[in-house]
Amino acid sequence: MKTKSWWIVLGAVAVAIALGLAWQRLQTRPLLVELEVLRDRQRDRARLQAQRERLLAAQVPEAEVRRLRDDRAAIARMRREVDGLRAKVEEKERAATKAVVAKAVAAPARRFAMGVDMPSAQWRNTGAATPAAALETVLWAAAGGDLEALAARIRLDGVARTAALELLQALPADLRAKCSTPEQLMAFLSIKDIPIGTATVTTWSQQSDSLQSAVVNLRAADGSNRRPFLVFVREGEEWKLRATEAAVARYAAALRGQPVASGKK
Repeated sequence: MKTKSWWIVLGAVAVAIALGLAWQRLQTRPLLVELEVLRDRQRDRARLQAQRERLLAAQVPEAEVRRLRDDRAAIARMRREVDGLRAKVEEKERAATKAVVAKAVAAPARRFAMGVDMPSAQWRNTGAATPAAALETVLWAAAGGDLEALAARIRLDGVARTAALELLQALPADLRAKCSTPEQLMAFLSIKDIPIGTATVTTWSQQSDSLQSAVVNLRAADGSNRRPFLVFVREGEEWKLRATEAAVARYAAALRGQPVASGKK
C-alpha cells in the first residue's frame, strides 16, 4: 500500500515538473522572439552605420566643393571672354579683308605685273631691287640706247662670259672701243632686239629666292611682236638679266653673217 502511494506521489511530482516546464516555455517564447527582433535591429543598425561611414569617407570635403564651384565659375568667365575676343578678332579680320579688297580695287595695277600693258612711254629707270624693277630698267635702257645702264643689268656666268669675251676679242678695233666688257657687248647687240611699243608680262615664275623667270610679249608700233623668255638672278641686293651661252652664240652667228646694227634705235 505504501509503495503504491509512493509512485502516485512521484507521478504527481513529474506532472508538476512537466507543467512547470511547459509554462516556463510559454512564458519565455515571446521573450525569445523579441530578443531575435532586437538582434535583427542591431545587425541592421550596424550595417547602416558601416554604410554611413563609407559614405562619409567618400564624400568630397566642403572646401573641395567650394573650390570646384569657383573653378567652374572661372571657366565660364574665361569661356565668355574667349568668345568675346574671338568675335573681336573675326570682326577685325573682316574689316581688314574689306580694306584690302577696297585698296586693291582702288589702286592702279602694279607695274609689270602679269597681264598689265606697259607702253614704252611709261618705262622708267626703276632700279633693280626686284625682278619686275630690273625688267623695266632693262627695257628703259634699251629704248633709250643707254648702253652703260643696260650693261649694268646684264649678268654673264661661266661659259657664257667666256664665249662673249672671245667674241669681243674677235671684233674690229673700232667696235671693241665701244664695248670694253662682255656685258657691254651683249647690251650693244641686244638693244636692237627690243622693240619700242608695249610690253606685257604673260608669266612670272619663281624658281627660288634668287631665280625668277618671265615671258614678256613685246609689241612694236608696226604690229610686230616678240615673246622672249627672260631669266633674272639675284646678285647681292639687286637682280640682273642672265645672258645665256645660246644668246652669245646667236649674236656671234649674226655677226658673221651680216653687219653689226647700231646700238641706238
